[in-house]
Amino acid sequence: MARKRRAPKGTLANPRKSVWHYLWLIFRFPAVFVWGALRTIVRVVRWFFRLPGRFLRWLTLKLRFSLSFKMVAIFILNALVVLVLLMFFVALRVFDLFYYSPGELMIMMFLAVIMAIFLSYRGMKRILEPIHEMNRQLRAIQAEDLSKRLDTVDAKDELRDLSITINVLLERIESAMSTQREFVSNASHELRTPLSVLRGYADLLERWGSHDPEVLEESLRAITQESRDMSKLVDHLLFLSRVDDHRQMITFTDFSLSDLFEDLLQETIVLDQGKHPITVNIAPDINYFADETLLKECFRIFLDNARKYTPPGKDIFLYLDQNKHTVIVEIEDRGIGIETEHQAHIFDRFYRSDSSRTRSTGGSGLGLSIAKSILDMHGATVEVWSELDVGTHFRILLPLKRGI
Repeated sequence: MARKRRAPKGTLANPRKSVWHYLWLIFRFPAVFVWGALRTIVRVVRWFFRLPGRFLRWLTLKLRFSLSFKMVAIFILNALVVLVLLMFFVALRVFDLFYYSPGELMIMMFLAVIMAIFLSYRGMKRILEPIHEMNRQLRAIQAEDLSKRLDTVDAKDELRDLSITINVLLERIESAMSTQREFVSNASHELRTPLSVLRGYADLLERWGSHDPEVLEESLRAITQESRDMSKLVDHLLFLSRVDDHRQMITFTDFSLSDLFEDLLQETIVLDQGKHPITVNIAPDINYFADETLLKECFRIFLDNARKYTPPGKDIFLYLDQNKHTVIVEIEDRGIGIETEHQAHIFDRFYRSDSSRTRSTGGSGLGLSIAKSILDMHGATVEVWSELDVGTHFRILLPLKRGI
C-alpha cells in the first residue's frame, strides 16, 4: 500500500503557518465567546426597548381598546419605568451598594427621562403606524379605479370603524361613478338616434325635397316628430339630473285627486282613439296634499305605458280609492306583460326588456324611472305584478300622513 506524501512546506498545498495563526488558535475560543456574549447583550437590550411597542401591538391585535386608552397606557408605562429606575438608584444608595454624588444622581435622572421619552416615542409610533398605512392605501386609490379597499383585518380600535366607514364611502362613490358613466353613455346613445334621423331627413330634403312634395311632407313630419321626441328626452334628462342633485322643486298644495284622475282619463281617451276599452273606478271627493303637477306627470306615465304596450281591443283598468292611512291607485292592463327576470329592473334608467320595451313604441326607457322618482319624493310605494302575455298590474300607495 502506497503511503501518501505531503507537499513541501511553503507551497499552495502546504503553506507555512505564521505566529499570528497560532495566536488566533489560542485566543479564538475566548474571542468567539466574548463576541457571542456581546451579541446576546445587544439583542436583550433591543428586545427591552422594543417591549412597549410589542406590548401595544399585542393590545391592538388581541383586545379592542380605544386609542385614548393606549395613549394613557403609554404614559403609565413610562411613569412606572422612571419610578422603578429611581427606586433602584435609591436602593443602591440606602444599602450602601453604590455611592454617587448629587451630580451623578441628576445625570441618572436625566437618563431615566430620556429613556421614558424614547419609550413614549416607540409606543406612539406603533400606535400611529396603522394611520400611516391607511394614508398610504388611500393615496394608492385613484379615480379611475375605485375597486380597492382599506384593509380592516388587523385593526381592533376606532381605526377599524374608520376604515369600514371609508370603505362604505368608497363603495358609494364607486356606485355613483358607475351610474354616472352608464347614464352619460345611455343618454349619448339615445340622443344619437334622433340626431341621425334628423340628419338623414335633412339630406333627403336637400337632394329631392324641393322637387317632390311627398318627400318634403314626409321629411318635415319626421323632423318635427324627432325634434319633439328629442326635446322630451332632454327634459327627462334634466329632470333626473335635478333629482340626483336634490335641486328639483316640489310644491305641496291641497287638490282634488279625483278631479286629477278625471282629467287624465279624458286625455287618455283622446290619445287612445277608442283602441282599448277603459274600465274606471274613481272614488269621488278624494283630496290630497302633494305636488299636483308632478303627480299628474307620474300617473300619466303609467297610463301611457298601459296604452302603448296593450294590443288594440284589450282592456285597461284604472282604480282610485282611499282607506284610513293611504290613497290606493291601481293601473292594470291586459298587455304583453313583463318577464319575471326583468321586473326588478323596470324602474332603472334607460332599461328596456326585449319583449316589452322597444324603440318602436317611442319610449326612451326613462318614463318609469321618472315616475318612481316622483313617488319617492312623496313617500309613496309601488308594487308590480306582471305575467308575460297576460298583463301588468301597478299598485301605488300614497300615504295620507307623512313628514314634509
